[in-house]
Amino acid sequence: MAVNPPVKLKWMEHLNTSWVSEDCESIATREGVIMLYDRLVTNKEVIPIPQQALQMKGPQLPDFEREVLCQEEQEHFLRALLNSQLTLARSVCSDTPFSSSLRKRLVVLQRIFYAISNKYHDKEKVRQQQQTQETQAGINSEKSSGEKTRTGNDALIEMGVRTGLSLLFALLRQSWLQSPPGGNLSLCNDVLQTAMDVVSSLPPLSLANETKMPPMGLDCLKQVTEFLKSVTMPTSGADSLGKRLAAELLLGLAAQRGSLRYLLDWIEMALAASAALGTQVEAEEDRLGQISYDFFQEILQVMENSVGGSGSEKRDHHITDMNKTGDGMFPLYLAGMVLMEEVAWLASDYARSCVCPSPVPIDDSSTGENGSMVTENSEVYVWGSNSSHQLAEGSQEKILQPKLSPAFANAQTVSSILNIEAGQYCTFVVYNDGTVRACGKGSYGRLGLGDSNNQTTLKKLNFDHRYVIRKISSSKGSDGHTLALTGDGEVFSWGDGDYGKLGHGNSSTQKYPKQIQGALQGKVVKSISAGYRHSAAVTEDGELFTWGEGDYGRLGHGDSNSKNLPTLVKDITNAGQVVCGSSHTIVVSQDGRTVWSFGGGDNGKLGHGDTNRVYKPKVIEALVGLYIRKVCCGSQSSLALTSTGQLFAWGCGACLGCGSPESTALRPKLVEELANTRIVDVACGDSHCLALTHDNEVYAWGNNAMGQCGQGHSQSPITKPKKVVGLDGVTVHQISAGTSHSLAWTALPTDRQVVAWHRPFCVDLQESTFTHLRMFLERYCDGFDSPNPPPPFPTSKEHHHFVLLCLKLLCTHLQLALAGGVATTILGSQARPLRHLLFRLMDSSTPNSIQEAVSETLSVGAPLLLPPLRERMELLHQLLPQGPARWESLSKGQRMQLGIILTSLQDNTHVASLLGFSAPLDMDTPSPRGVTPPAPDTHLAEMLMKTLLRNLGFHTEQAFGELEKNSDKEVSSVSDYEDGTPPAHLHELLSSLQKHLLAYCHVNGLDESTPTVSLLHKHLSLMLPHAGEVLSRSAQLLQDSAAPGQSAVRDRLGDVLYKSAAGSMLSQMIHSLLLLPVTMVRPILPHLLALLPYLDSLNRLLPAAAVLEDQELEWPLHAAPESIDPSAIPMAQPSKSWVWLVDLERAVGLLVGRCLGGMLVGMPPSQDERETSGWISSPLFCSGLEMNAQDIVRILSIVSESVASGGTEHNLGDYNLPTPLPQLVDLSSHLSITLWNNMQDFARSKDWDTIEVTDDPVLDMVSRLLLACLLKHCGLLQVASQPHKGTPGRGLVEVYRCVYKVRRKLLAKKPLSVPPSPKEVDPPTKGVVKPDDDDELEIDERDEEEQRARDEEGLEKSKSKDDEVRPEPEVETPYPSLCQALMQRCVFLLLAVRPSWPSEEELLSLSPPKGLKTGSRESGRGESQPEVAHYESSGSEDEAAIALAARLPDGMLSSASSDDDQRQGHSHGPDRSLTAVREALKRLKWRQHRVGLTATCDVTHGSQYMRLLHQLMDTVVAFACDEPLTQSVQEAEEDLKWGTDPCTVTMAMCHQQARAEMRLESLNQILSLLSSSEEKTDQSTPASQYPFQTSPSPAFNCTSLLDSVHLQFLAGCFGLGMLGPVMVGAHNTSQLHHYSDGIKAASSATQQEIQGAVHKIYKYLVMTLSGSESQESTNSNKGAQERLLLTTIFALSVKYQPVDVSLAVSSGLLPLLSKLCGTSPALSHPHQLILGGTSQLSLVLQVASLRLLQILAVTTGTYADKLSSSVVCAMVDLLCSQMSALLEAAGGQDLTGRKEESEGKPKLSTRQMKLAETALGDFLVFLRRVASSRSVQLKMASTPWTNLLLTIAGSSQERSSSALPLVSNLRTRLLALHLLEAVLPACSPSTDGHHIRQVCDQLFSMLSTSMWETPLAASRQALKLKEEEIDKKLLKHQNPDAGSPDAGGEEENMAVQEANFDSERTVCCSVENGHTLVHGAGGRGYGLGSTGIS
Repeated sequence: MAVNPPVKLKWMEHLNTSWVSEDCESIATREGVIMLYDRLVTNKEVIPIPQQALQMKGPQLPDFEREVLCQEEQEHFLRALLNSQLTLARSVCSDTPFSSSLRKRLVVLQRIFYAISNKYHDKEKVRQQQQTQETQAGINSEKSSGEKTRTGNDALIEMGVRTGLSLLFALLRQSWLQSPPGGNLSLCNDVLQTAMDVVSSLPPLSLANETKMPPMGLDCLKQVTEFLKSVTMPTSGADSLGKRLAAELLLGLAAQRGSLRYLLDWIEMALAASAALGTQVEAEEDRLGQISYDFFQEILQVMENSVGGSGSEKRDHHITDMNKTGDGMFPLYLAGMVLMEEVAWLASDYARSCVCPSPVPIDDSSTGENGSMVTENSEVYVWGSNSSHQLAEGSQEKILQPKLSPAFANAQTVSSILNIEAGQYCTFVVYNDGTVRACGKGSYGRLGLGDSNNQTTLKKLNFDHRYVIRKISSSKGSDGHTLALTGDGEVFSWGDGDYGKLGHGNSSTQKYPKQIQGALQGKVVKSISAGYRHSAAVTEDGELFTWGEGDYGRLGHGDSNSKNLPTLVKDITNAGQVVCGSSHTIVVSQDGRTVWSFGGGDNGKLGHGDTNRVYKPKVIEALVGLYIRKVCCGSQSSLALTSTGQLFAWGCGACLGCGSPESTALRPKLVEELANTRIVDVACGDSHCLALTHDNEVYAWGNNAMGQCGQGHSQSPITKPKKVVGLDGVTVHQISAGTSHSLAWTALPTDRQVVAWHRPFCVDLQESTFTHLRMFLERYCDGFDSPNPPPPFPTSKEHHHFVLLCLKLLCTHLQLALAGGVATTILGSQARPLRHLLFRLMDSSTPNSIQEAVSETLSVGAPLLLPPLRERMELLHQLLPQGPARWESLSKGQRMQLGIILTSLQDNTHVASLLGFSAPLDMDTPSPRGVTPPAPDTHLAEMLMKTLLRNLGFHTEQAFGELEKNSDKEVSSVSDYEDGTPPAHLHELLSSLQKHLLAYCHVNGLDESTPTVSLLHKHLSLMLPHAGEVLSRSAQLLQDSAAPGQSAVRDRLGDVLYKSAAGSMLSQMIHSLLLLPVTMVRPILPHLLALLPYLDSLNRLLPAAAVLEDQELEWPLHAAPESIDPSAIPMAQPSKSWVWLVDLERAVGLLVGRCLGGMLVGMPPSQDERETSGWISSPLFCSGLEMNAQDIVRILSIVSESVASGGTEHNLGDYNLPTPLPQLVDLSSHLSITLWNNMQDFARSKDWDTIEVTDDPVLDMVSRLLLACLLKHCGLLQVASQPHKGTPGRGLVEVYRCVYKVRRKLLAKKPLSVPPSPKEVDPPTKGVVKPDDDDELEIDERDEEEQRARDEEGLEKSKSKDDEVRPEPEVETPYPSLCQALMQRCVFLLLAVRPSWPSEEELLSLSPPKGLKTGSRESGRGESQPEVAHYESSGSEDEAAIALAARLPDGMLSSASSDDDQRQGHSHGPDRSLTAVREALKRLKWRQHRVGLTATCDVTHGSQYMRLLHQLMDTVVAFACDEPLTQSVQEAEEDLKWGTDPCTVTMAMCHQQARAEMRLESLNQILSLLSSSEEKTDQSTPASQYPFQTSPSPAFNCTSLLDSVHLQFLAGCFGLGMLGPVMVGAHNTSQLHHYSDGIKAASSATQQEIQGAVHKIYKYLVMTLSGSESQESTNSNKGAQERLLLTTIFALSVKYQPVDVSLAVSSGLLPLLSKLCGTSPALSHPHQLILGGTSQLSLVLQVASLRLLQILAVTTGTYADKLSSSVVCAMVDLLCSQMSALLEAAGGQDLTGRKEESEGKPKLSTRQMKLAETALGDFLVFLRRVASSRSVQLKMASTPWTNLLLTIAGSSQERSSSALPLVSNLRTRLLALHLLEAVLPACSPSTDGHHIRQVCDQLFSMLSTSMWETPLAASRQALKLKEEEIDKKLLKHQNPDAGSPDAGGEEENMAVQEANFDSERTVCCSVENGHTLVHGAGGRGYGLGSTGIS
């Protein structure tokens, strides 16, 4: 993770919902962030870790080190220094107000992104769940209507019935048609009349349950209705009576079937018949198309009664006049309208009770619309145990099946029943007027009637008349207690008070209702539940409170403690309902999407898949993705009801309903038995369950011992849901289950959230309903403005009214469908036509009432009516204006549509599927499992984001226009857009899209090539320039505005800017980018750079910048822990509202810095690099590749094939190879015969080729290739191609030797050869053959010894290596393939790798002029041995260059071809230009440095040169033979791998090259940002020097920005902030320690350029230091100054190579640092200084400078041999002066003996002197580290050093009066001697004899002093001190008040490092502020410190 704030993050799933909704507005300001962050802290999602004290102490060294230091230890110490410096840097840089708010902001963003990603991205799982539910629902409906197996009998009966009916209908038709006009038609009408009578005699709704009817019956009904419909039409020929009877019969049947679609069918028929009649003869109008008025009234009455409508004020909702004609008839079309009114009214009435269950106000209960819902008396049925009269029946016998209870019915005289609660042997009834009655067991006062007596009849409880009770919850177990909830959300409780479950703060019994106060006071409670021994309540704002027995964790507070007052459960937000079981609790979220459970888990009743106790709310995973409407608990089981009417059960026992009393379900499991029906309500007793289906049937299962399952018997248990007997025909609407009794009643529920899909007469959620309504609307939606309404409506008023009714019914159905969570497929194919129709109605000229109805329908039904996402997007593109003027041109309907679509798209699920992060829910087919979904198609989203951004731009433009017009006026008229208008939608939608996009990128850590990331880039490349324009325009506006009105303009500008794309949205974007990997941000770097100057110029015009800068830069480091949170500092108004903009600029600065810093570090090592890590860091590959990778791979295959096939001709002319390559290829295939022969001759002369090799072309080919490789890479090509005189030179001999070594190896592998003697299997040893006389001439003695030593060592190594490499000879590679591979590697080295060794003529041409020391030797050797003539650096570069220019290459290079010379860059003749030479010299120096050639001391020249050459040859051979090199100790800790596949190596080198180029680009960018503009003009560097600089130099430089922005930029670049640069994936790179890390195999040119750029940056940083030194006197803004210095020093704290050290010293860094350090002795114990009053910042500055000095000193010590002596001198002298300063402090006196000066200084206290002595000791330990190489030791052995060290050890030069040593600390003195012991051996007796003698004398005199004089002096001193102490005590006794002031004051003021405690490791206590332990309730406790206290 990128952020490492001092917090622990643990996100809680159930809080995701609340976090998803946070928008960018709330995150942009500091106040908003603090609020959100505090929410994280209170929810315990973020646990702050106490701040650590500043790590001022560096790494500690051991005091005494005997053995010689190896390089590895030095490296280790350096690394430790660097790390401690970095830690210090991070803690300093992240401790300011901005960093603090940034840290919080990033944590909040992470939280939001996590929530979004978790909730909405990758919805496969949820989708599958939904589909399974839907398919199940589908299957169920099919099953239920599935046919039973048919018998032959059935078929016969059916045939009879069908034929009979057909015959009857045919006859009737015939008789009507044929009858004479006045004839007797009574036959036909009689038949109809008979049918009519039968239908009328049936009880209401007898045909309603179609599942119970045989298929044949349904068929008959269908036939009959078809016939009757045809009769009503005018063409049927039936007379008016027949038509009337047919219409009535149809209506009667429709009413009996009770389904809405039949009624709509009838209405359609009525209107159609009337319309058709209207066209007939007018005269018959009075006779035709009528229906009997009374019959119609009866039908309406039946409808109202059966649905529980009102009886008294029937017609108040009918607008249509129902006037019957004289003969009791009623027009058919009017009947249709009235019926429609009735249906629409019933439906909306039902919807009101379903969708927004609001309790009925009391005063309306008898009159008014509300009351009419449930005014009719309810029938109550009871069954089960009546042992305590809980059923209010006379006898106490158990009742085995439902019985209509008179007692409950009679009690409804005043008000009807609202609710009934069955408890433990008692029952409570709540009435509509808010009163409560109770009966049953009264023990412990559970009835609330004031006594403990049983109550046989319902008796009223006494509540104050103010309280209207709406709900009761009574426990089903333990000793009975009850809770009551009022309409205003107050809670009362009474009954048994054990465990504090009543919540009154005690455990006493309460016999009257008493209101619960405490935490619930002032809260509005929505849900209550009384468990067996605990209680719970949920408030309106989603908080859960629990109280009572805490055992098993059932209260959810994380422990088992009981609570006797309501206590908030902190781990839950957004709770909606709660239920308490026996020892567990279940909570459902407000949106029904999350269910938590906690408490006792025995029997799996928590549903988590185990039986563990859970002490804190835990989400039930199995229910995720379902929409839970209700949960209930029994003693050992739990049930959950989904919105689609499915029931899930878990726990154990018969309550699972799965057929076995013993079974256990650890996770929620569907109750199969009820899967075929839709459940709308469920209730749990102690151990039995009731369920109510959508067609009003009751099922029961579980314990039936008391008959509570209503089966007519008491056999127990009932293991599967069974229908309760005796309730047929009763429309039960509510149920309740007590401990062992049950109730059911017919009143409509007011709070049930389950929507029935079907409700008699008024609701039918099926496609057919929508089809009918659409047809009505289509048929009657025209002609609103024409004078004649469409038939059959006589007036337009009726026409309008009917259309309104249709819309109303449609709206109700849509509302119900949504409330019921019904799948969107319910509209089927009707969605599109309905949508088009409604929008058409919007646009056509319809009356206002219809317009309103349409828009209401649209806004209610939008989610169901809207098209699939893709279509919606296309629609949006058509509608969104393409230009600023287009808004006005949109029609009303289009605007409405736009608004609806934009609002709908804001839904997070849509945004996610739009971006392709989750499968859209409206997709037709799921992608099969296991198949990865295709990459998201981002085209749509891209278009949308572009359009939205453009439109947002238009609005900003408009706002600016108005501002500019009004900028000179005081008063403004800027119309700010409200939230309803499109602009607000646009803003929200765009920021929502952004949020999802960023969340996806952040959580999934993508590769930068994915479409999602490219979408982000495209969006940003539009958004950032746009934001830049907005900002520059704002700045312009502020500059132009008149002074008097400026503040007004500024405030208005604030609003406009904040809502534009450059406001909160940009802020969210930039901060989120900080969380993304650098690779994702890099492509938009130019845009970010362009944005900075705009931001800066605007901020400088605004009031906040100055205030914030001061606050930011002067902020004290680590202020006291109690101090306020830095990010929460209050600010005054005008600046407060602009803080966000300054923060934004800083964030952009940091982001740019981080991006560049990330580019510096580069990508993590690739797989190829890891596999070849050993080789690519070796010097062999340090010059990079010769050509690009594709060519290499191609050429390799061609060449190796042709070489293998032995062909000599291969056409490489096609590839444009660099010049020397064809030559090399040539050389390898037929190497110039002479050289080849020379080698063979030489080998024979040395007798190497012992085995007579028969002709082996393959072996020869390998040898030739290898020879060519060695010559090329050792720079010996030129030499080799010269003709030889005499013996070959040393270099060549070595080359030959290597070739033969390899030949030997291969021969050993070759089959069928004579088995060689074991000795010969080893490669030939080089020291075996004694060189002959010629050789001796050339090799001086030292060389020879070295050579021999080396050879022997080589022999040892090769032996041991052979043992290691080939322990098992069986699995050897066959010889031919071995040769083949070897050839391929050689070809690779030959063709693809650039040689790293400086070639021969470079070395020669740069050797010094004759006359230097080497001159004589050189001329003696002549031409045969040119390669030893090696250059030495003489003086400065210029001298060398001039010398070089002066010297002509006579003879030395005679054989070199001239074109070759030109390639090297030298032209012949003395006129060569100095600059070219200087360039060449620079290049050469660099290459030598890389291969390790140095030129400090000429004595070792030849040998060093040969040694390096040997190493290089070994590397070549090892690579060719695929053998790893032996690792040096230093590398051994890194696990290097040695893969030699040429392609892999090529790829690895390409990666390094790419990384190098990226690094160079980044360095150049940093440089151009840092170097100030005037410097830029001086630099005359041609552009060609930076071939990789892709982004243009920006037009500004970083130093011109606000200081804090500049600092953030630096912190970002050098990784100093709390944000390290993040790369792709989990790979989090730490610092880049040195600029050459990871690019060692890049091309040399790039590496040199990188070094150049880095050195320029170093110079710039050093200039900053020196510049600020000079400025410091002004002391204007000290904080800013110090912070800049600090950052600069941190930036300079990296690893140094010798070149870099020389640069640092030459640029004057050392004196600057020593000035910054000061010489305070306390620096080794920095925390002591804080007491001294030094400001923390300057102290940190001192410590950091000291550490940087240490880094430089140790590096100098390590590389002293490679550095020039002046550099080493400067370093050593600086250290010397530091030491003498420390010694002065420690001795408390001036060493120079200038007494008069030191008088003025204050005397140091003894304690300070002691401190200084310790510090001196530490410094000596450090010096021992620096003195690791001989040259440093030599310098430290000089007189000034030895004098100082001897003084410390105990002898001062001018003998002081006392013989006491100057430094009393024994450790320090011993350390001084230790250092002396280390450095003195470097002196040689010949040169420094006098000095050595002097030191010895002093040591001996010290020895005598300390033996004889010191002990006496010490005892005198001790005595004196004792006397002084006694005097002090006496003084104190005589004068107790005047205690000596400094007696112990200073000594006692010891600083303990800030102690703090680890909040995770405390026992029985908690940590506050990180520093204070607060005791818990349990008595003793302890906490562990997070840092050791020293």
